Amino acid sequence: MCITSNFIELQAYQIYEEIRKETIYKLVWLENSEGRMIQLNNIQSYWDGQTLLTKAFLEDINGKLYIVNINNNGLSFAKGEISYKAYRRLEKSENRKGIIFFSMLVFLTMITMFTLEKLLLNLV
Repeated sequence: MCITSNFIELQAYQIYEEIRKETIYKLVWLENSEGRMIQLNNIQSYWDGQTLLTKAFLEDINGKLYIVNINNNGLSFAKGEISYKAYRRLEKSENRKGIIFFSMLVFLTMITMFTLEKLLLNLV
């Protein structure tokens, strides 16, 4: 099985395409991982398949601008399935879960190292 090296970038681009096709808002511009703003009419000249698309800027009929991450939560908001408040809540919840998971991983690694050190010192 072969996985291309730009799998994440292609996944983000596919979600962008879904947002572009299915949004109930006006897609104004995009932002990539380098912080560069990309206008939609120039996306093919700016996106080389190696740069990660990170944010989409959406505008409603009243001119209010919404900034969403290019992920499944952002897609749900763009389709109108969830409100912006629900979108923000989901993003915060997922970020919190990621931080907790990473902290637990570091904690378990430290406990394992400490236990192995004690075990090895007792053998000597």
